[in-house]
Amino acid sequence: MTNISSCRPLIDKDRYRWPRSNRRWQRKEDETKLAKLAFFRENLPRIEAGAHWGALRLIADYYLLQPEKMGEIFDDVRSADRALLNSFPLLDEHVPTLSALSQQRKAVTRVLHAAGLAYFRGSGTLERIDRKVLAAVKTDLGGYGGYGEGEGKALETEIDRLLFGDLSDVEAYAREFIEPQLTQPGDPPTDVGWLRHKQAFKPLQKTLALEWLERFPEMPKGARDTLFDICAEHADRSRLRHLIERQCAAWTGREATTERRKVRPKILVPAGTILPRRSAGSCLGSAKGRSADDNPFAASSGPFLSG
Repeated sequence: MTNISSCRPLIDKDRYRWPRSNRRWQRKEDETKLAKLAFFRENLPRIEAGAHWGALRLIADYYLLQPEKMGEIFDDVRSADRALLNSFPLLDEHVPTLSALSQQRKAVTRVLHAAGLAYFRGSGTLERIDRKVLAAVKTDLGGYGGYGEGEGKALETEIDRLLFGDLSDVEAYAREFIEPQLTQPGDPPTDVGWLRHKQAFKPLQKTLALEWLERFPEMPKGARDTLFDICAEHADRSRLRHLIERQCAAWTGREATTERRKVRPKILVPAGTILPRRSAGSCLGSAKGRSADDNPFAASSGPFLSG
């Protein structure tokens, strides 16, 4: 049994070590914050002009995620709005297409999102913002805590109003941004859930969900599950039933093929039987060029010759 008294020095040592370590960590945090604030003070004119990319990235993070901490980088928090509102000329040539965003999210999209929100807060509209910017920003909406009550919904409603004149515009957007995600290997997350959760995309539930299931049978599993649930509620029943039957037949065929490939011909020989060389050769073919691992009659392969 462990002597408890022998553990006491370690316990006491750890007890007194932790506060010192915690103080060192806090001191480093404070130094980092002071250095950050000093940098923003020294470069304020360039930052407020929207011309410093690194600063814009950090501002966007604060603006969308923790606006209450904006004082960590600005003496006057209104400098954040000025920087974002002036950033559009710098960002314009770097606005990603929907096709590019369907394959990989870009850091510039968050900055555009923050800049769009700052503009919307000031003017109540996004009519003067380029459509390509609005299209990119829409891919980044949701999941941020820096919005006021109802503000996120109002921003998305305004973007939808300006992007989508009719359902054909919505479908074109879905085909450019969501559809390419269905061809990605593995099981990455996708945005097919937009058909269920985004108001502008709900009319596509009856048509696009089933079409995608038909055209992309090897899509990521999560996307397939979501689309099937949508189809179960909204798609044409006979067409869905036909798709299920076809997929079941295809899966059954693949499983049968796989099982046939697993089966290997077995030669059953009674224990104690001595096989002549010629008999063994006639079953296996020429032994020339074979290794012991290739020979099913090698001693390591089974008990046939052990009796």
